[in-house]
Amino acid sequence: PFVAILLAESGAGKGAPYKFVGAHLAAAGMRHVLSNDLRSDKEILRRLIELDGSAAYMKDEAQVLFRAILKDDKSTQSTSAIATLITELVTKEDNYYLSGVTQQQIREEGAKRLAKVNKEIGKDGVPTPDQNEEKAIARRMLDWAKNGIPDPRVPLLTTSTPQQFKPIFDDHNVESGF
Repeated sequence: PFVAILLAESGAGKGAPYKFVGAHLAAAGMRHVLSNDLRSDKEILRRLIELDGSAAYMKDEAQVLFRAILKDDKSTQSTSAIATLITELVTKEDNYYLSGVTQQQIREEGAKRLAKVNKEIGKDGVPTPDQNEEKAIARRMLDWAKNGIPDPRVPLLTTSTPQQFKPIFDDHNVESGF
């Protein structure tokens, strides 16, 4: 698990690390694992499954996410769900087990995807590389919905200004282990 928080004044180039990380992932052929779109907790889980257990995120405005982690009442329900999931994922040392409703949704989606790709395979019965990849994702969905996501990897690089982030570091939060 990896969480990095970059604090810098507005206009100080907080975007430079994003470019650096993106360029290095691209050079390694892994740019696809990186996203700056933390839409929902279910989207994070879906990306983890599709990307074989690794999904990296970069997020501006760190204070919004950390307020949600601390259960600050200023956060939205969606942000709270994302924050809770990220907290659970970065502290996991083994499988992450999906909730019952999410298990069912992922299983259903996996079954549909597998049926669709099997239907699309040509008359010769030999799948294309893209079809093989889609089958692997569908099978992972079915397996991990049942058995959990093994050793999920969700690195998070986030930025904020000192003025926006400082209120989060009060005595209570520091004493409680934040």
